[in-house]
Amino acid sequence: MIQFPGGNLESPPLGQEITTSALRHHAAAELAEETGIDAAPDDLALWVVARTSNGNVGFFFLAPSLPVEFILQRHASVVLAERLMVREPEFAEVALVADAAGLALLDGRPADYLLPLLDRFRATGQSLELD
Repeated sequence: MIQFPGGNLESPPLGQEITTSALRHHAAAELAEETGIDAAPDDLALWVVARTSNGNVGFFFLAPSLPVEFILQRHASVVLAERLMVREPEFAEVALVADAAGLALLDGRPADYLLPLLDRFRATGQSLELD
């Protein structure tokens, strides 16, 4: 499965709301756990909310831009640490793609939300420096 880093947030206790702050903290924790990239929750910007084909709601945050080599090194350290503990990492590989053409080059089935979000990101005029 090809997907963004992330995870499920448990429902809050009865009478409490899920806040953007709670989502932001959860996103930062998942980013660190799955990629090795530490980002302060307040540095993550809520970008889009999307519903998947199975009815889940995804909250997608943008993190500050980082050099590709740094991202790859941090992820490699997570993979190594997991394997040294005889566990499989949640993301055995990381690939940085900027568009549908890049996504098509990867082996595996992309999550249903991935292509529309890549297209939406491209439509913003922002670019990814993947070199």
